[in-house]
Amino acid sequence: MYQRKKDAPGALSYFNLSTEFTQQKITKLPQSNKITLLVNTGVAYTNIESFSKAKKYFRQALRMTEPQEIKQAEIYNYLGANYYLSGNNPQALNVVEKAIEIASSKKAWSILLISYDLLSRIYKAEENKKRARDYQNKYLEVEKKLEQEKQQLKRAASQNLKLMEQQEARIKRVLAEQRQLKELKDSQEKQKKDLELKNNLVKLQTKELALLKKAQELSLANAQRTQLEKVRQKQALLISQGKLREANLAKAKTQAALELERKEAEKKLQAKENQKQMALLTSQKKLQQQEITRQKERAKFAVGIIISVVCILGLVVFMLFITNRNRRKLKKQKAQIEEQNFEITSQNEELHQQQEEIMAQRDNIEKKNTQLNAQHHHIQQSIKAALTIQRAVLPTIKKVNDLLPEHFILYRPKDVVSGDFYWLVKVENRTTLAVVDCTGHGVPGAFMAVMGNSSLNSIVRDNKVKEPATILTLLNEEIEMLLSQKEKGYKNGMDMAIITWEEKQNQIEMVFAGAKRPLYLFAHNSNELQHIKGSRHSIGSISPVFTQNHLTLNKGDTIYLCSDGYCDQNNVNRKKFGSKRFEKLLSECQDQKMEKQKEVIDQALSDHMGEASQRDDVIVVGLRF
Repeated sequence: MYQRKKDAPGALSYFNLSTEFTQQKITKLPQSNKITLLVNTGVAYTNIESFSKAKKYFRQALRMTEPQEIKQAEIYNYLGANYYLSGNNPQALNVVEKAIEIASSKKAWSILLISYDLLSRIYKAEENKKRARDYQNKYLEVEKKLEQEKQQLKRAASQNLKLMEQQEARIKRVLAEQRQLKELKDSQEKQKKDLELKNNLVKLQTKELALLKKAQELSLANAQRTQLEKVRQKQALLISQGKLREANLAKAKTQAALELERKEAEKKLQAKENQKQMALLTSQKKLQQQEITRQKERAKFAVGIIISVVCILGLVVFMLFITNRNRRKLKKQKAQIEEQNFEITSQNEELHQQQEEIMAQRDNIEKKNTQLNAQHHHIQQSIKAALTIQRAVLPTIKKVNDLLPEHFILYRPKDVVSGDFYWLVKVENRTTLAVVDCTGHGVPGAFMAVMGNSSLNSIVRDNKVKEPATILTLLNEEIEMLLSQKEKGYKNGMDMAIITWEEKQNQIEMVFAGAKRPLYLFAHNSNELQHIKGSRHSIGSISPVFTQNHLTLNKGDTIYLCSDGYCDQNNVNRKKFGSKRFEKLLSECQDQKMEKQKEVIDQALSDHMGEASQRDDVIVVGLRF
């Protein structure tokens, strides 16, 4: 940390403390960590221009990395830089050459990049411009190669992703076909079992007929009863025969359906084969057309060469004529040139003085440019650190998935860091969600976002305030006190929408409050999107009044919270997306899942923007209960 803050004495105090612990064997440190400690200590001594002590630590690191050639090459670069900064350029060249020898054999391009840069600087200090330029060119070549490899890796990753998506699609098709085949087999098995049951029923009915006949023979004593029994037997026989015919018809229908499915499958296979043949014929036709085009271009090229030769011959004849005429003119001009030479010589002296002044100005500009580059790099590092902090204060993916129902979060910062953020917490049985749009964007907006996040944690999580309107009021007081708005005349603040909810008896009891931000509600049993407005004051206003709305939601209802960045985004014609169009978009995508809605909303914004740049941070959150 002290090393990164460029506080070399502070860094050395801790590096030396670590070295002391290691030498006393208080703790067992891995070999790689010992090497890193030695290198960092050497760099710190180099920064305070204690070059001899730095060399001592670099040489110790070299002895410990003898089997690790790439690590040795890296340390050779550190040692070479040390020699260069201490003014020992010959020794610096010798050490860096060793690094290049190892890195070249191992194809360690990142180490070669540093080595070439060092040699370029050393030869420039030695005023060997040719060698300095050669190594600068090598540096640019390696840098270009690294960039190409990076692009190749990106393309390979993109290609792998496409292949994975294609493979996933094929697997889904195969699974679908297997599922259809299983359903077909299950249907066939069911029909087979039905047939067996019907056959068993027919056999039972046949046995029943036989028993009825025996009963008829045994009941001769009662004629009337026997006659009635015969009628019943005939009716049962007719029913059995009818059921047997129905079973046979069902079996015939099943076989016909199976045959029809088989023919349909054969037709689909034949159609796919025909498509493949058509694609092959199309590619062959394109190849033939390309060959014809190449032959035409060759013919045109030959004609062009002939015309060029004729033109050159004519030009030679014309130049001979011009040369003879100019020879006569040269004699006249020679005397004039001699007179002008004297004037040119004096002008050259003046130009030489002007050139020296320009070179001095150029050196000054280069020095200022180097300072600006260093400042820009420092600013970029600070912004990256701010991004890390901002990501740390946002809810984790696990927390969001645990506390929210089916949802999406569209989060598009304008710059690296954002003034928009979302905040989520569950206290006891009540969940609280806030979508916040801070004043400004970029680093100032990010500072406001961190401040707002901390204040919300204190109010809701620590003090257990549950009412959204009360939360907004307390947050307003907190921001006013932290920024001293009244005394300093600041107008910084934030717009936000906040909701709390709790599930009771299969319904969701929700309370909403807004500081200049609305809530959008789409009930699943309605085709109308409701726009519920918030209060007309922002957080940071003087004595604002915040109200809240109580809502009862059912399963399937959907709500949306957002900042104003989406609706205020303009296109190349400076026309905003607009709230009416945003509400229409939300209504149109209600039949889709939440993740698909996110894609639709994100793509709609990109299509609207076109080539226009993003003007503000964007956040849209959707929840389906």
